Amino acid sequence: MAQKAKAYGDVYLAIGGSHLGDKTAREVETVIAELKRLGVRQVAPSHCAGERAIEQFKAAFRRGFHPGGRGFANRHSSEELSRNTRRQAMTPHLSPA
Repeated sequence: MAQKAKAYGDVYLAIGGSHLGDKTAREVETVIAELKRLGVRQVAPSHCAGERAIEQFKAAFRRGFHPGGRGFANRHSSEELSRNTRRQAMTPHLSPA
């Protein structure tokens, strides 16, 4: 997926959906190497990566590792979300260094 997304520009962060729970450590290392080759600098693997793969991602990306968990519950009203979206749209975004 990161390789396909690269066609549209740099991929800075890969989030969840890796489904690596049944892969060997070597296979996970290959995935990590490919993500790094593509320029991915941060990852947030979710539960479907499997515990071993998550630990490998954590070791490989260090400060660029973010725990992905298992989804989230939205506890905000639609009005509050709309207000936050407008605020984010008005906030200048910095390009990664």
